[in-house]
Amino acid sequence: MQGVPLLPEAVVEVTDLISDYGGDCRRVHEEVMGINRTNENGKVATARVHVVVIDRSVWEIGQLAFYQCSNLVKVTAPFVEELREYAFDGVFNLRNVTSSPDDVVVKSKAFF
Repeated sequence: MQGVPLLPEAVVEVTDLISDYGGDCRRVHEEVMGINRTNENGKVATARVHVVVIDRSVWEIGQLAFYQCSNLVKVTAPFVEELREYAFDGVFNLRNVTSSPDDVVVKSKAFF
């Protein structure tokens, strides 16, 4: 049985959470979950999503922020100082989370 083909990596860039998403983090989650599920031939495929948060006002990734976003593979959030409980619950394909602060607080079960 062949595996499900992968689509090229898609980037979701959060430059201004207020103006781009109405300040609602759930809309970022919905965007990630809704990224292409079929390839150019109409066959089922899995998108690989890289979320880049460059909004300086976003200092935490909240509880259940990316709950079961199975297509999320990478997060770059240079200003995030805290990863809350269950922030990446069920995100089994996540391979990399990058943040710049030296003392990022990772709450228990952030990667449950």
